[in-house]
Amino acid sequence: MWLHNVAAAVMMMPVATGILHRLPPADEQPELMNKFSRAVILTVVYATPIGGISTLTGTGVNLIIIGMWKSLVPNAKPISFNNWFFFGFPAAVLLLLCFWCMLCLIYVRKGSSRVLSDYLDRAHLKRDLEALGKFFAFKF
Repeated sequence: MWLHNVAAAVMMMPVATGILHRLPPADEQPELMNKFSRAVILTVVYATPIGGISTLTGTGVNLIIIGMWKSLVPNAKPISFNNWFFFGFPAAVLLLLCFWCMLCLIYVRKGSSRVLSDYLDRAHLKRDLEALGKFFAFKF
């Protein structure tokens, strides 16, 4: 939202692929894993431009719209960052909810959360976090 949508997608794609690497090979549950993998990647691909709608700097198209507004309607009140945010944020939230519902209807089957939770549980994540090491190597 406060970052350009392409930069947000570039930062989130390794997180998404990290989640997918934690899953078992597709031959164990091919349909479920294939659909979940698609849903995770599509979430990054579509959620970043939806989030980019919410602020002026979220995507370049927003800045183009502001420039066109100034040239086409010169006597109109200028659109500020706050004005855009009050319009863009609720629109982005509604779009994100619609997108999430659509993903759930298309890619998530009943009972799939039980199978996926075996591989994406808190213990695995805690172990991975501890394997990263300390954030600061020196003491304060």
